[in-house]
Amino acid sequence: MLNIGRACGSFRIDQPQVLLDSLNAPYTTWTEYATVYCEVENAETRADESMSSGPRKELTKNMTLITRCHPSQSFSPSMRAVDATTGDIYAINAVRYDTRRTTAYIDCQGGISSGGVS
Repeated sequence: MLNIGRACGSFRIDQPQVLLDSLNAPYTTWTEYATVYCEVENAETRADESMSSGPRKELTKNMTLITRCHPSQSFSPSMRAVDATTGDIYAINAVRYDTRRTTAYIDCQGGISSGGVS
């Protein structure tokens, strides 16, 4: 359960919107779905080996955002979370709710450094 006193992180939840360009080719834009104040839990940063573009380490950050929500409000893995302070973008992997659907647990993952660390 979310402790309101610990809800210090502000995140914007964006949802994808598919539009058509002048050639009728689809492209995706992001529109704001909600701004949530949340508690960040289980934040861990890990270095993974990436061989796709040469040997290097990619840093990824996994975390769980815990936020209060209206029972009719629904988050999904097709959405993304954007840190309002740093602008870091996180993919939403899974969403769980408490039994009354008033607290959401949003599991996120994001890349910290695309350049890698040696």
